[in-house]
Amino acid sequence: LARSGGGGTSLQESSSSMAARRLADVLVMLRQYDAAAAHYKSASSDFKTEKRFVHLAATTEMLAVCNFLAEPYRSKEADQDLERAYNAYQRADAPQCCLVRVAFLLHAVLAARRNYAHASVFLSAVADQERNRLRAALLQEQATLCHLRTRVPRFRKWTFGLILAGDYFAKANQSAHALGCYLTAHHFSYRGRGWALIDNHIHFTIARQSYLMGRLAQSCHHIQRLVQHGASSEAVQASHLREFLFLFSQLAASGESLPEFPVPQVLDGSVDVRLGHFHSVADDSAAVWREMEDCLVNEKQLRQAPKVRGYRRFDRRYNSTFELPKPSIVPLQEPVTVSLTLVNPLHVPLQLQAVQLLCAYSEEEADTLKRPLPMIALDANATDAEVQERLKEFSDWEKSCLATHDLAHVEPLDVLLQPLDHRHLELSVIPLKEGKLQVVGVAFMLAKQVWGRREFIPRALRLNRDHTERRSRTYLQDTSHTLHVCPPMPRLLVTHTPMPNFLLQGELVKLVVTLTNEGQVGLCNVKVRMSLPHFFCVGKAEDVDEPFPRFPQTDSKSAPISLQEWLRPSPTADPLDVVPLDDLVGSLGPGESARFPLWVYGAGLGDQTFRHVYYYESSQPNNTLSHRLARIQMHTRVVPSLTVNCFAKE
Repeated sequence: LARSGGGGTSLQESSSSMAARRLADVLVMLRQYDAAAAHYKSASSDFKTEKRFVHLAATTEMLAVCNFLAEPYRSKEADQDLERAYNAYQRADAPQCCLVRVAFLLHAVLAARRNYAHASVFLSAVADQERNRLRAALLQEQATLCHLRTRVPRFRKWTFGLILAGDYFAKANQSAHALGCYLTAHHFSYRGRGWALIDNHIHFTIARQSYLMGRLAQSCHHIQRLVQHGASSEAVQASHLREFLFLFSQLAASGESLPEFPVPQVLDGSVDVRLGHFHSVADDSAAVWREMEDCLVNEKQLRQAPKVRGYRRFDRRYNSTFELPKPSIVPLQEPVTVSLTLVNPLHVPLQLQAVQLLCAYSEEEADTLKRPLPMIALDANATDAEVQERLKEFSDWEKSCLATHDLAHVEPLDVLLQPLDHRHLELSVIPLKEGKLQVVGVAFMLAKQVWGRREFIPRALRLNRDHTERRSRTYLQDTSHTLHVCPPMPRLLVTHTPMPNFLLQGELVKLVVTLTNEGQVGLCNVKVRMSLPHFFCVGKAEDVDEPFPRFPQTDSKSAPISLQEWLRPSPTADPLDVVPLDDLVGSLGPGESARFPLWVYGAGLGDQTFRHVYYYESSQPNNTLSHRLARIQMHTRVVPSLTVNCFAKE
């Protein structure tokens, strides 16, 4: 107190104001707070008159302490005295520690009176004026906690204050405290809000502070979220992608578990697993194909819907049955095609090398296909996040990368994804061992630096068959990506000569159908079902090179029958029966083929779509897959063969 306060001569130790100050200090030690406050007030008046601002600030500070200790919960003068002391310290250019001490004293006084709103405002103002970043961070953190202690907690102001405190801690090189502030704010307020710029700032700061503390997995996770959902410019996205590749390579070198790549993304619902024995047909009527195949396998008649208004709605409501999904069975060493759509959400191109399927393999028991599919029941009030979390637990085996030389063979591709590009890809896998094969996702190498993967999201089927399933959330395991590999089977390839685009009514055209066995074992018991059988007639194999059909002779008159009788030998014959082809084809060994003529007759006008389903079996017994089917589809337009225009003229 001997130093000059705000200009003027030095204050003498024997002055009356200093004597009053010392007497007040003694009274404070004796806990005579009221008397001490009176002497402090008298001394402060003298210091103010003499313009000794340092002594004035110190005396006013002690006056506030005495008033608070005398009446802790009712005195309103203490906070006013502390504010005057703070202003006096500022005016006297006192050390910064004095200002911080007064700020914390005022915070304690206001907290005792539960005036947290005023305390948060005052501490925030002091933090803004503080030149020391660490003290500013501590002041801002205390000001932020005041928002939680108000009568109505202010969560948004609390989390925003934590972000400011985290910035101060980061500038003071206190990574642990900065990381704690940002993680708390992100968890309680900013996660899942969809605020792009705020999310970018938070994820980037968390990633940087985590890296400085050596937490590579946490840093890589937040950079991944930043790359995946960040809405930034092209240069910023390129910088984030480089940082992610750097962190990912360091994480891989450390031996820790690797996260998924944020880019490219797999479009939801675009993953389709197709077996190799069905050729691609440009047709959307899957229900027609399914009904024809069921009728062919079960040897029953196609059900014709009557042309009655409202019948289809009645049929869907009362006659429809819910069918559980059947397991997909693929023979050994036959390709399986998986089509998917990769999406590049960034404004920078992505160079992908060796894009291939990621699969998992497990041994299966003999009765696996006969077991019911596993189901999972959830509460009706379960959230979507809980549903997705439980659906991921459906798998019964650990997902691991497939050893292509032992279990299956995959064909890699090189793809260049342009900015904001959607690329449709078709990848294939050939199983080399019997068992259960699951297509888990897609693996690739990004920018010739690191290997990454994107796993497919399981799509479970919600059951709604009875009242119990409607009240609870019951899901069925997704088996669309699971394949059961069985012993080798034949594979029938059906080809034919081109169908004419136009056909005259009543015209007869010959098509040559070739059946080729591309499988590893022989096939037999071939038969076909046609959607419009009155347009076709199957000829004999020896007539395949004849330009015109040879009509058979009748037994009674030894004369050739008519074309209509040839197409319809008996009026009572059902046109929807299955046509056996054993006499024409017989048994085909691996690599063998057979040809026969198929006559097309223009029986009706208009655009016609013909669908044929071929049924065949293996010459060797196979308990897993008893038969296989092959589809072909043809289009033509039947036009009138004769057009007559009549005019009447008077």
